[in-house]
Amino acid sequence: MGKKGKAAPQGKQLKSIGSKIMTADMGVILVVSLVFSILACVMSYKSTQSSLEGAMTVAASAAASSVENKIGSYTTYTKGTAATMRLYSDDYKPEEKVALLAQRTEAGKDDGLVGMILCTPDGNDISGGKNYLDSEGFKLTIGGKDYMSTPYTDDSGNLIFDIWAPVWQDGKPGTTIVGALRATYSEDALITLIKSITVSKNGAAFAVDKTGTNVLDTNTDRTKSHDNIIANAKTDPSFASLAALIQKALGGESGFGVYTYSGKKFVAYAPIHGTDGWIMCVNAPISDFMGMVYKTIVISIIFIIIFLLIGAYIVKKMVNTLNVPIGVICERLASFADGDIQSPLPEVKVGSIELSSLSDSTRCMVENTSGIIDDIDHILTALANGNLDQKSRDTQMYVGDYNSILRSMVHLRDRLVESFRSILTASDQVSAGSSQVSSGAQTLAQGATEQASSIQELSASIQEVSQQVKEN
Repeated sequence: MGKKGKAAPQGKQLKSIGSKIMTADMGVILVVSLVFSILACVMSYKSTQSSLEGAMTVAASAAASSVENKIGSYTTYTKGTAATMRLYSDDYKPEEKVALLAQRTEAGKDDGLVGMILCTPDGNDISGGKNYLDSEGFKLTIGGKDYMSTPYTDDSGNLIFDIWAPVWQDGKPGTTIVGALRATYSEDALITLIKSITVSKNGAAFAVDKTGTNVLDTNTDRTKSHDNIIANAKTDPSFASLAALIQKALGGESGFGVYTYSGKKFVAYAPIHGTDGWIMCVNAPISDFMGMVYKTIVISIIFIIIFLLIGAYIVKKMVNTLNVPIGVICERLASFADGDIQSPLPEVKVGSIELSSLSDSTRCMVENTSGIIDDIDHILTALANGNLDQKSRDTQMYVGDYNSILRSMVHLRDRLVESFRSILTASDQVSAGSSQVSSGAQTLAQGATEQASSIQELSASIQEVSQQVKEN
């Protein structure tokens, strides 16, 4: 029995070579397209971030400078008022000094000035108000330093802050301090400044002091509640990334970073000079700048689809150039395995050296095998009809392992010839033996006849003797 080919494992679904090529090629196209799309999106995001880093750093510095200039103008106005002779001279009564402060307040009202008070060296308000001896601003000012307070709310809930300036004797700094001037300003002017400084639709600006407490914000509730980002981070991890940037900003340098709080955001920061360590921050949600990235993603998806469609078309055309000839060859081999050795291999169009070689080899195998089987049939038929002299019509067909078949048939014919010769020799010998047997049989028959005659004569003699005995 011939050996059977190894069957595929039961339950294992085999795929055609075309589907495997299609799957592999489409997978490669998809992976390459995805890689390039991801790279495009990352590059777009990095480019956006790089552009924003420069723009937002400039915006933060501009905002810090605007606030610094505004506070500087407040400080200059306050110090200018403190240097007015009517305030430092003893020639003027307290009522005259209070009237001057009222005039100066009215003059600075449009710029956010709320009011002014003058304290004596012992901390008393000359207008008859309370004593400020324990005030931090008074203590520093009476020591010869200018001071700016952190914002706080007045009785009406409005955000205000104080600027203190020493009143020097004869208006000459470095001499004896004869009083301390406090000017109270509304924070609205500063808030208006930072409201105009935004880098995106949902961007905002805010400032914190050296402790991380919010001192200026478009959302005034955070300032009123003295919201402290660094303190919040200790109890709420969502503030951690922003708190880390704030702590870095408190080093006094400008910078840029990304933090996550109420969404992922970019932030740029810059110090506000002329304050007690204030830091100006400008933030913007990343989503405000993702438009180009989203467009890149959409365009990438469109190109992926286009590449897949073009790739599928090209791969299908290529696969068809393989599937059609391979399918024809497989069908012919299947019919060959089922015993059809006569049908020729159909003509197929091949587009590669390998397929051409496969087609030619299959055609040669079919034709050669068919020729060999026909030749074997012819030789065996001749032998069956008694022609022991029949030879192969084309010994060139028996190449390789087929040559053993030809040798075996020649050997079979020779053995048959020898067998028939032996049979003829034995037949002749049997015929000669038969003649000898026949001659011996005739001699034996003649002897038997002679013996029968002798027996008859003996029987007659015995009867005669017996008769004589009876008579006697």
